[in-house]
Amino acid sequence: MDARFPALARMERQAAAYVEAMRIIQQWMLPSDTRALGELMPELLEEVREQIADNLVRAGIN
Repeated sequence: MDARFPALARMERQAAAYVEAMRIIQQWMLPSDTRALGELMPELLEEVREQIADNLVRAGIN
């Protein structure tokens, strides 16, 4: 509750990037898929891998 507006705005951008990553991931992975994302990534087109990775980095997930 002590976050100030700049921190809240940063968190909003991070959340939006995570949502975008999930939107892309859901096109390639089903909820019932037992593979980890890291196992799926090599099978994806390079452009798709980059989009997912870029969004996860922007979301603060390494």
